[in-house]
Amino acid sequence: ISCAADQSCIECIPPWGGADYLVKWTESFIRREYETRSKRRLELQRIVDEKLQLAHDESAIVLMTLNSGYGYLFLNWLCGLHMLGIADDIRLTTIVIATDEATELLA
Repeated sequence: ISCAADQSCIECIPPWGGADYLVKWTESFIRREYETRSKRRLELQRIVDEKLQLAHDESAIVLMTLNSGYGYLFLNWLCGLHMLGIADDIRLTTIVIATDEATELLA
């Protein structure tokens, strides 16, 4: 199978290949991720240390990103946990990264 017929080969997947604009966008995304990784990890550590109420060092943490398009699913998840008694107060061990203003108000 040649690359032209198989768009899933490594030569067609950014950042190694594919359309030039996709390769540039992916390289830019990866570069920004590496440039801000330490800062983001420090911020997450601060949130864990100051905002969450963990029982001990090995407590599980839920970390999620959320936009307003999935708010109903998020609320369904919370209500399901509450109804089934799976988590007494999931808010104590959950970090929600809101990607828009409507979600920030919800979360």
